[in-house]
Amino acid sequence: MFLMCKNQVLFKTVLTVLFFLINGSAEASWVRFGYAPDGGGYTVYIDKSTIQRSGNTVKMWYLRDYKNIQNIPNRKLTFSLKVQAEYNCWEKQEREIASYGFAGSMAQGAATFSNTEPTPWKGVFEGSVSDTLSKYACAKGVEK
Repeated sequence: MFLMCKNQVLFKTVLTVLFFLINGSAEASWVRFGYAPDGGGYTVYIDKSTIQRSGNTVKMWYLRDYKNIQNIPNRKLTFSLKVQAEYNCWEKQEREIASYGFAGSMAQGAATFSNTEPTPWKGVFEGSVSDTLSKYACAKGVEK
């Protein structure tokens, strides 16, 4: 049992390192999308080239670039957060597929955390940043 858990941790670590190596070499084309005053304020950027539809769901990468450093629970101090989100366009729900924190602005600097476990689906509230992102992604999504 311990050996299996140890191998799973090693596998996830290797996948995370590979992600950073692959994505670190290919710069994302971040486009300013909006600003939110939550948590001291952050600017939201999207990478339009990552929008992909599959049936009633759409995936897209976005970036939160915080005005002030964030002390996110169970994670190190973070200045920017890169997230792959998935939106259910029919059900008006969202979840994070992956998220990565960075010590610097615009996903630069040392990695502060990584999470590749999808979060549970949750409702998107009208007028929220998630609502705006999901509406955009659902309207622009291209079938795989």
